[in-house]
Amino acid sequence: MDGDVVEAADCYEQAVQAGDAPLEAYLNLAVLYWQCTDYGFNAGHKLGAEFIGRAGERYPTLLQEADQCFPDRPEVKFWMLYCDFVTLGGLPFVEECERLVKNTSESLVPYFYLYSSSNGRGYEREASRLLRECLKQPTVKNKYIASVIEGGGRNGRTPSDSGKWRRFRSSRHWKYRAARRKSLRD
Repeated sequence: MDGDVVEAADCYEQAVQAGDAPLEAYLNLAVLYWQCTDYGFNAGHKLGAEFIGRAGERYPTLLQEADQCFPDRPEVKFWMLYCDFVTLGGLPFVEECERLVKNTSESLVPYFYLYSSSNGRGYEREASRLLRECLKQPTVKNKYIASVIEGGGRNGRTPSDSGKWRRFRSSRHWKYRAARRKSLRD
Protein backbone atom coordinates (compact mmCIF):
# COMPACT_ATOMS: atom_id res chain seq x y z
CA MET A 1 0.00 0.00 0.00
CA ASP A 2 1.27 3.46 -0.87
CA GLY A 3 1.98 5.05 2.49
CA ASP A 4 2.25 8.54 1.04
CA VAL A 5 -1.38 8.61 -0.13
CA VAL A 6 -2.71 7.14 3.11
CA GLU A 7 -0.48 9.38 5.20
CA ALA A 8 -1.59 12.47 3.27
CA ALA A 9 -5.24 11.49 3.75
CA ASP A 10 -4.70 11.00 7.49
CA CYS A 11 -3.01 14.41 7.82
CA TYR A 12 -5.82 16.13 5.95
CA GLU A 13 -8.41 14.25 8.04
CA GLN A 14 -6.79 15.51 11.24
CA ALA A 15 -6.85 19.08 9.95
CA VAL A 16 -10.50 18.85 8.85
CA GLN A 17 -11.62 17.22 12.08
CA ALA A 18 -9.89 19.91 14.14
CA GLY A 19 -12.66 22.22 12.97
CA ASP A 20 -10.66 25.18 11.69
CA ALA A 21 -9.30 23.79 8.44
CA PRO A 22 -9.06 26.08 5.42
CA LEU A 23 -11.08 25.33 2.30
CA GLU A 24 -7.99 24.03 0.54
CA ALA A 25 -7.65 21.21 3.11
CA TYR A 26 -11.23 20.06 2.46
CA LEU A 27 -10.78 20.19 -1.30
CA ASN A 28 -7.36 18.53 -1.33
CA LEU A 29 -8.70 15.68 0.79
CA ALA A 30 -11.92 15.32 -1.21
CA VAL A 31 -10.06 15.17 -4.52
CA LEU A 32 -7.44 12.83 -3.07
CA TYR A 33 -10.23 10.45 -1.97
CA TRP A 34 -12.03 10.86 -5.28
CA GLN A 35 -8.85 9.93 -7.17
CA CYS A 36 -8.43 6.90 -4.89
CA THR A 37 -11.73 5.55 -6.24
CA ASP A 38 -10.25 5.48 -9.76
CA TYR A 39 -9.00 1.99 -10.58
CA GLY A 40 -5.84 3.17 -12.32
CA PHE A 41 -4.92 5.42 -9.42
CA ASN A 42 -5.68 2.92 -6.65
CA ALA A 43 -3.97 0.04 -8.48
CA GLY A 44 -0.92 2.17 -9.21
CA HIS A 45 -0.66 3.13 -5.56
CA LYS A 46 -1.55 -0.38 -4.32
CA LEU A 47 -4.32 0.91 -2.08
CA GLY A 48 -6.26 -1.56 0.03
CA ALA A 49 -9.96 -2.25 -0.44
CA GLU A 50 -10.83 -0.84 3.00
CA PHE A 51 -9.13 2.47 2.24
CA ILE A 52 -10.73 2.67 -1.22
CA GLY A 53 -14.15 2.03 0.34
CA ARG A 54 -13.57 4.79 2.88
CA ALA A 55 -12.44 7.13 0.10
CA GLY A 56 -15.58 6.42 -1.93
CA GLU A 57 -17.84 7.20 1.02
CA ARG A 58 -15.87 10.15 2.28
CA TYR A 59 -15.25 12.36 -0.76
CA PRO A 60 -18.91 13.34 -1.35
CA THR A 61 -19.35 13.95 2.37
CA LEU A 62 -16.29 16.19 2.46
CA LEU A 63 -17.60 18.24 -0.45
CA GLN A 64 -20.92 18.68 1.35
CA GLU A 65 -19.12 19.68 4.57
CA ALA A 66 -17.00 22.18 2.62
CA ASP A 67 -20.16 23.60 1.04
CA GLN A 68 -21.67 24.09 4.50
CA CYS A 69 -18.52 25.67 5.94
CA PHE A 70 -17.78 27.80 2.86
CA PRO A 71 -21.18 28.37 1.21
CA ASP A 72 -20.12 31.25 -1.02
CA ARG A 73 -17.03 29.62 -2.51
CA PRO A 74 -17.64 28.57 -6.13
CA GLU A 75 -14.76 26.08 -6.18
CA VAL A 76 -16.72 23.77 -3.84
CA LYS A 77 -19.73 23.78 -6.13
CA PHE A 78 -17.44 23.24 -9.09
CA TRP A 79 -15.91 20.09 -7.57
CA MET A 80 -19.35 18.75 -6.68
CA LEU A 81 -20.45 19.16 -10.30
CA TYR A 82 -17.18 17.94 -11.77
CA CYS A 83 -16.92 14.77 -9.67
CA ASP A 84 -20.51 13.86 -10.57
CA PHE A 85 -19.82 14.62 -14.23
CA VAL A 86 -16.75 12.38 -14.37
CA THR A 87 -17.85 9.65 -11.96
CA LEU A 88 -21.52 9.32 -12.86
CA GLY A 89 -21.29 10.36 -16.49
CA GLY A 90 -23.40 13.45 -15.92
CA LEU A 91 -24.20 16.02 -18.53
CA PRO A 92 -21.60 18.64 -19.42
CA PHE A 93 -21.98 21.74 -17.28
CA VAL A 94 -20.08 24.36 -19.25
CA GLU A 95 -22.73 27.09 -18.89
CA GLU A 96 -23.04 26.54 -15.15
CA CYS A 97 -19.26 26.56 -14.83
CA GLU A 98 -19.06 29.83 -16.78
CA ARG A 99 -21.58 31.33 -14.34
CA LEU A 100 -19.42 30.19 -11.41
CA VAL A 101 -16.32 31.93 -12.75
CA LYS A 102 -18.14 35.00 -14.03
CA ASN A 103 -18.99 36.27 -10.56
CA THR A 104 -15.63 35.71 -8.90
CA SER A 105 -11.93 35.80 -9.53
CA GLU A 106 -10.94 33.92 -6.39
CA SER A 107 -10.23 30.57 -8.04
CA LEU A 108 -8.89 29.53 -11.42
CA VAL A 109 -9.75 25.87 -10.84
CA PRO A 110 -12.96 25.75 -12.92
CA TYR A 111 -10.96 26.90 -15.93
CA PHE A 112 -9.34 23.50 -16.37
CA TYR A 113 -12.78 22.08 -17.17
CA LEU A 114 -13.70 25.03 -19.39
CA TYR A 115 -10.38 24.73 -21.22
CA SER A 116 -10.78 21.00 -21.67
CA SER A 117 -14.39 21.35 -22.79
CA SER A 118 -13.36 23.85 -25.46
CA ASN A 119 -10.95 21.29 -26.96
CA GLY A 120 -8.11 23.53 -25.86
CA ARG A 121 -9.36 26.45 -27.93
CA GLY A 122 -10.77 28.65 -25.18
CA TYR A 123 -9.64 29.88 -21.80
CA GLU A 124 -5.98 29.31 -22.69
CA ARG A 125 -4.68 32.23 -20.64
CA GLU A 126 -6.53 31.14 -17.48
CA ALA A 127 -5.54 27.48 -17.97
CA SER A 128 -1.91 28.50 -18.39
CA ARG A 129 -1.97 30.52 -15.15
CA LEU A 130 -3.68 27.65 -13.34
CA LEU A 131 -1.12 25.17 -14.65
CA ARG A 132 1.74 27.32 -13.32
CA GLU A 133 0.02 27.50 -9.91
CA CYS A 134 -0.59 23.74 -9.81
CA LEU A 135 3.00 22.91 -10.67
CA LYS A 136 4.20 24.93 -7.67
CA GLN A 137 2.33 22.76 -5.17
CA PRO A 138 2.14 19.08 -6.21
CA THR A 139 -0.92 17.86 -4.31
CA VAL A 140 -3.03 15.07 -5.81
CA LYS A 141 -5.64 17.69 -6.70
CA ASN A 142 -3.09 19.90 -8.44
CA LYS A 143 -1.50 16.97 -10.25
CA TYR A 144 -4.92 15.95 -11.55
CA ILE A 145 -5.69 19.48 -12.75
CA ALA A 146 -2.25 19.75 -14.39
CA SER A 147 -2.74 16.43 -16.17
CA VAL A 148 -6.04 17.60 -17.65
CA ILE A 149 -4.54 20.90 -18.78
CA GLU A 150 -1.41 19.27 -20.15
CA GLY A 151 -3.64 16.85 -22.02
CA GLY A 152 -4.77 19.94 -23.88
CA GLY A 153 -8.42 19.15 -24.02
CA ARG A 154 -9.37 16.69 -26.72
CA ASN A 155 -6.98 17.97 -29.37
CA GLY A 156 -3.74 17.41 -27.47
CA ARG A 157 -2.74 21.09 -27.37
CA THR A 158 -1.57 22.79 -24.22
CA PRO A 159 -1.98 26.49 -23.42
CA SER A 160 1.72 27.04 -24.10
CA ASP A 161 1.35 25.48 -27.57
CA SER A 162 -1.32 27.92 -28.73
CA GLY A 163 1.04 30.48 -30.24
CA LYS A 164 3.12 27.81 -31.99
CA TRP A 165 -0.05 26.16 -33.27
CA ARG A 166 -1.37 29.40 -34.74
CA ARG A 167 1.96 30.09 -36.45
CA PHE A 168 2.19 26.55 -37.79
CA ARG A 169 -1.40 26.51 -38.98
CA SER A 170 -0.88 29.73 -40.94
CA SER A 171 2.48 28.73 -42.40
CA ARG A 172 2.99 27.95 -46.07
CA HIS A 173 3.92 24.41 -45.16
CA TRP A 174 0.52 23.84 -43.56
CA LYS A 175 -1.29 25.32 -46.56
CA TYR A 176 0.78 23.16 -48.90
CA ARG A 177 -0.04 20.00 -46.92
CA ALA A 178 -3.75 20.85 -46.85
CA ALA A 179 -3.78 21.43 -50.63
CA ARG A 180 -1.82 18.22 -51.19
CA ARG A 181 -4.29 16.17 -49.13
CA LYS A 182 -7.18 17.70 -51.05
CA SER A 183 -5.60 16.88 -54.41
CA LEU A 184 -4.99 13.29 -53.32
CA ARG A 185 -8.64 12.90 -52.36
CA ASP A 186 -9.87 14.28 -55.69
